Amino acid sequence: MVSNLTDPVASSRLSYPNKVLRCLELPEIMHHIFSFLDDKTLGETVLLVCRYWLEVNRSRLERRVHWDYRWAGPGLETVLPRLCGASLAQICFEGEESNQVNNSRFKTLMLEYEDWYQQGQQQQQRSSDPLLNWKRLFNAPLTTLEATFCNVPMNVLSDFPFPSSLTNLILEMGSSQTNTFDPSLILKQCPLLEDLLIARWEGWYVDGPWIPHDHDRQQPFRLKGIALIYPAFLQSDLEDLLLLTPQLRELKLAGVMDDQMLEVTKPCGRIQYDRKGFCRLLTALPLKLESFLFSFLPRSLQNGDGTENVVTELCPTLHEWCLWTPDVTPTFLKCLESLPNVITNLELCWNYLDEAGIHPCTQSYEVQVPRLLHQYLCNSPNLLCLKSLQAAYPIRGMDLHRRVGFSWLTLNTEFDWTMTNDSKRILPGIWACRKLKKIELVVHDHEGSQISTPVSSRIVFGYLSRVCPELEFVDVRVPRVCRKDVDSPLYQPVLFKRLDGGLCFLTRLKKLQFLKVCTEAWLADFECKDVDLNWLLPGGRDIQEKKRRKQEIDGWEDWLVEERQLELERLAFGAGEAPLLKSVDPSIPSDTKIYDQLKDLGLISEVKAMVEEMDKDDAPEYLTEFKELSFGLQLGQRPETTMNRVFPDRRRNS
Repeated sequence: MVSNLTDPVASSRLSYPNKVLRCLELPEIMHHIFSFLDDKTLGETVLLVCRYWLEVNRSRLERRVHWDYRWAGPGLETVLPRLCGASLAQICFEGEESNQVNNSRFKTLMLEYEDWYQQGQQQQQRSSDPLLNWKRLFNAPLTTLEATFCNVPMNVLSDFPFPSSLTNLILEMGSSQTNTFDPSLILKQCPLLEDLLIARWEGWYVDGPWIPHDHDRQQPFRLKGIALIYPAFLQSDLEDLLLLTPQLRELKLAGVMDDQMLEVTKPCGRIQYDRKGFCRLLTALPLKLESFLFSFLPRSLQNGDGTENVVTELCPTLHEWCLWTPDVTPTFLKCLESLPNVITNLELCWNYLDEAGIHPCTQSYEVQVPRLLHQYLCNSPNLLCLKSLQAAYPIRGMDLHRRVGFSWLTLNTEFDWTMTNDSKRILPGIWACRKLKKIELVVHDHEGSQISTPVSSRIVFGYLSRVCPELEFVDVRVPRVCRKDVDSPLYQPVLFKRLDGGLCFLTRLKKLQFLKVCTEAWLADFECKDVDLNWLLPGGRDIQEKKRRKQEIDGWEDWLVEERQLELERLAFGAGEAPLLKSVDPSIPSDTKIYDQLKDLGLISEVKAMVEEMDKDDAPEYLTEFKELSFGLQLGQRPETTMNRVFPDRRRNS
């Protein structure tokens, strides 16, 4: 993000009009040189050389502020004052009634930031000097705020001082008693707002019209994106707002509710929706939508109004699909595949908890969606971003050699390959999206074996590291609880972070910057130790740590013997080559080459080979240093900070 200060090139020329500059004093040349350096080098080295280099590079860097109430460390009053000069803030705030002090302090600090920002704006308007005051060198406005409120009544937002500098605002509300909110207050406080997302996972009601009462209707809003998750609203109020959003490109109304589900007091009768009429209005407006979703949570509202193909009509240049998971059917997928396959972003969203807070794995649409999602990924070469944090993805789709039944490497005869063929079973295959850069995925298994052993983790991490080598952002999770069918018991799935879980396979991803591996059943990740994860940090790659890892894998000899016996049994049943889904697109790299690279997928012997390879004395740098790392639902932190939080004892060894 470019700073709001004067460009350093113009500043230098205006300040020294008659000075003969040397080659390396020319801002244009220095800008070109510094363009080859990454943010880490710029921030930790270049900016410290001299003030001139600092001035030249100040517009290249983006400073961020993060705070999560679940972190042990600095409090809210220590972190939030750093908003001055930051352009992005991610805040996860817990506000129980016993925690009203933090609630009040949060508002106070935001008011202080607003005063600081307004003073800077006034100073900039008054100043005629192209070189602004040194103290305001990093006066980048806060443009993005991502705030998660847990146990905070939604009406708290009614008097919340959102900064007027915001262009992007994401509000997510956890459990709370109050479920009504007036968004016109946000539009009044934030005149520069371009993207707005409001979600309350138990539903919420839009109280009042969207447009502020004193707003000049001759002045349109700057909104380019609106996303409402589980809302209930008067359709006429939203339609009125859309008349004043000519720049709108994205409109997502996901899991729309009615008044019977929310039990709210309405100003005028029942809440009713006319999706067909709403789509007619959008078609008539001079909007150039690039993404559109209007889906209902109660199935009773899905009345077959003939708007199934409205997305392609409203979004003729569609490159992004946002789908409501219960709407994903074989017929819909066939319609989707009939279109030119130019989709780069795919998002699946839905109400992922039932009344008991359990993932409804046994519902009819949940049974078919994993298969359809897997089928689409195996035939979509252009996909760059996948977000499916609620819809299930089947681990069987990755298990090319059907080794998920290897369990704890215990010999038995109830493996996947001993079962009779079933046409409804998911056929394993190789994704076509080789250039995928960002993935947010929840992995399930509804066909038998539970995701509760290291072999499942080895399959997931090994598959992603080979099939999608361009990944920069990885967020892989398992549900809190899962079950095979309605008669099966619930269990807690686990993604193992232990060394034998194969997380080290991600060292193959040379561009990886963000990693989150989330499993709520942390205690089930048995005996996870510092030695299992210290390879993530530069300090864990010295001779002493390599010796510790070698001792760890030397203890796997019995497992390796059992694994070889299991592999012989698997091959004896004729499961040596699992069928693959082939893409019809000739531009996709050969599946045969990828398949050869995945011949040992799921084996602990592959983990052993990976550790030995990355711990060679002459091995090149095998892992780029992450910007953010997280092993839970918390916000990402610097890898060193995350490791110190997970393993407090490692501090004394540092």
